[in-house]
Amino acid sequence: MVLAVNGLGKQFDGKWVLEDVSITFEPGRIHGLVGHNGSGKSTLIKILAGYHDASAGEVTLDGRPINNAGPAAIRDLGIRFVHQDLGLISEFTAMENLGIGGVFSQQSGRSIDWKKQALRLQSVIDGFGSEVPLDVAVGKLSAVQRSLIAIARAVEVGDGGGSPARFLVLDEPTTALEGPEVEVLFGVIRALAESGIGVIYVSHNLRDVIELATSISVLRNGELVNTFFDRKASYESLLTAMLGEHLVSDETPNLDAFAVSRLQAQGGASSARLTVRGLRSSLLRGVDLDLYPGECVCVMGLSGSGREELIYALAGSTPSLSTSMTLNGAAIDALSPLTWHEQKIALVPGNRMPGSSVKEFTMRENLSLVSLDQLRLGFRQLDRKAETSMVERWASRLEILPADPEYGTRNLSGGNRQKVILAKWLQADPTTLFIDEPTAGVDVGAAHKLLTELRQIVGEGRTLLVTTSEVGDVLAVADRVLILHEGRVSQELVRGRDEFTESSLLLAMNQNIGEATTMTSSTGGTK
Repeated sequence: MVLAVNGLGKQFDGKWVLEDVSITFEPGRIHGLVGHNGSGKSTLIKILAGYHDASAGEVTLDGRPINNAGPAAIRDLGIRFVHQDLGLISEFTAMENLGIGGVFSQQSGRSIDWKKQALRLQSVIDGFGSEVPLDVAVGKLSAVQRSLIAIARAVEVGDGGGSPARFLVLDEPTTALEGPEVEVLFGVIRALAESGIGVIYVSHNLRDVIELATSISVLRNGELVNTFFDRKASYESLLTAMLGEHLVSDETPNLDAFAVSRLQAQGGASSARLTVRGLRSSLLRGVDLDLYPGECVCVMGLSGSGREELIYALAGSTPSLSTSMTLNGAAIDALSPLTWHEQKIALVPGNRMPGSSVKEFTMRENLSLVSLDQLRLGFRQLDRKAETSMVERWASRLEILPADPEYGTRNLSGGNRQKVILAKWLQADPTTLFIDEPTAGVDVGAAHKLLTELRQIVGEGRTLLVTTSEVGDVLAVADRVLILHEGRVSQELVRGRDEFTESSLLLAMNQNIGEATTMTSSTGGTK
């Protein structure tokens, strides 16, 4: 049972985003699919899922064409998908989520047979060799447990008939996971392949793909560049195939190439732009912050440390309170998005966060959202020429592709969408930016460009507070690092004063719990 794409192509708005791609996926094997943002990976996956119709070529299953079959028919054929956002409802239990996109087990009439529902799901989870509570809201579970529930739902046959899972497509499955959780997931993926399921593993993390996949296909600018068989791909060969003539160094951006930090230039004598005392939220237990002009402060910590909640608590989008807060020496009373907007403080959420962009809008419309006052011609009219010029300027500066102001945001790759989100807030000319996971799910080329841009922003005298789980991001951009543990700052590391390496950062995060862990390093290398 072989799944194949032959001469596959797709057009959007008259532009070929996928052209003449031919790949064969085999049962019982893990096939990696990599490429920079905008390379066509997402489009290929959506065609396989029946979400997009192909403009050219065909998809076949065991030699039979299944072009344009539609999502329901594709699932019934045994081709299953777990997307990056998992598609779970946080308030529902694992058993309740099982019925979404599948079929609930039923007793007579229309009542749900919850006992049978639990047995169905438990049999799959048991095969994973992991423990997942079935009667707890999935929003309260760990990231890897949520991933396992999504995978179990995908491969489970259910009462609705259809073929058992033959192929499983995993889209960026490790983005929300940290070291030990990644290893758990890898074990499950290998077990699925050993059971005969063909796995298509889509990821920006080249080292993950090399570790898992027996074959790896590389897309660039909508075309298939190469397929490496029998584990013959190296990190360097994949990087070269992905980026081609636009190859960039895998090293983190050199801090010395940009404006030096506040500590080096001013000896730490400048006044703080923002001070916060006793910040508390559901995960934070009294965090103090001093943020200065012309510096980037990165916040790190293990899952549950409060790192993932900090900037949202500061911005007022997560319930929080503080004992005191000052901006440019003046006291601030309220924590609210409106207050921060008035004070030229911007929150740049991760590109998968709700509200980070409006997918139904064009690039022009998204970029204009927070800068309407700059673009008005009259009471109800915007300067379309100024809007177009704005898009062209940011597209050039951040290398957003395509650079078409009227291009739909929903059709952009993750990396290009993240650049649009950053450009939108930079257009508002903020003095301070809170940025969450700037390179999550972004390929190495786009990540390098984003990190370089962050250092340029710091060089312009702006203040950056970045929360991230990527060690490489921190090594690339941080002047200072705050380590969170159990909702409090447990340690501060200063570039030029303290050891500033991958090892020192990992040690700082783990010394409070007495155990080691592994974190991803999106750009590789250390400084």
